[in-house]
Amino acid sequence: MQAVPANNGKAASYQPVPTKTEQVLKEVNETVDIAQDNIQKLMARGENLEQLQGKTENLATQANRFKKSAKEVRRKMWWQNVKMQVCLACLVLFLLAVVILIVLWQTGALRSAGSSAPVAATPLPSTQ
Repeated sequence: MQAVPANNGKAASYQPVPTKTEQVLKEVNETVDIAQDNIQKLMARGENLEQLQGKTENLATQANRFKKSAKEVRRKMWWQNVKMQVCLACLVLFLLAVVILIVLWQTGALRSAGSSAPVAATPLPSTQ
């Protein structure tokens, strides 16, 4: 390093002037610091990407489970709906049968032939 006199009205003092080698060394150190900082950021980003990948895999697993359970619920609800429709149809048929039987009973179509019309008594031939 070279010393340069500083003249600001006081006693002469010397300030060191950096040499070209020292300037280059300073720039190299700054570049190394920047490179190390970039590497640390890159490693942090890699860790973040690994975390994101793990979360993505977890989300995909949960989506598959949800899809399976949704399919099971849909199938279960479909069967429940079919059972309800069958029960409702049976109830309607039963009520229809009851109404038909009541109408037939009131009109006399269900009464036996012997009880619906009086039978005329025919005289027996006499043997005298």
